[in-house]
Amino acid sequence: MGNQHTLKIDLSWLACAIEGEGCITIYVAKNNNGGRRYIPQINWANTNIDFIDALTKILKRIDVAHHTTLRQAKNLRCKPAYHTSCAGQKSVAKLLRTVKPYLRSKIGQLQLTLRFIESRVSRIKVTGYSHTPYNETELGYYRGIRKLNQKGVRDCTLDAK
Repeated sequence: MGNQHTLKIDLSWLACAIEGEGCITIYVAKNNNGGRRYIPQINWANTNIDFIDALTKILKRIDVAHHTTLRQAKNLRCKPAYHTSCAGQKSVAKLLRTVKPYLRSKIGQLQLTLRFIESRVSRIKVTGYSHTPYNETELGYYRGIRKLNQKGVRDCTLDAK
């Protein structure tokens, strides 16, 4: 029972880390042929190594692939920051489904990202081709996430349902 209790505490902490220091997004990468790939990601940036250690320990515990780098800011008066990311459909879907019961303020980004992933997975199963073109619904999920992640006060709804 103690392990289950500590897992719930860790997942609550992880959800807070996503809400406070994290970003749920879909990254656009350009292909060699000039096309675009849309890659689901969850990113964190923090200057505190203890935060990053706690984060990566939980990600390892729930078996979610991730990567951490240390980056020096261009302004040398700023502290270097650790950047941890979880990218790709499988890892991001697993992480979001795991923390969903604990997430509150970024639930819109979570829902749109999971819908995007579910759409991609189902369409790729049908075509058998991993480079299946993105449809308008999937691009709508991407635009919805971008809108939710814009800086500043906003009045936005989940357009892509």
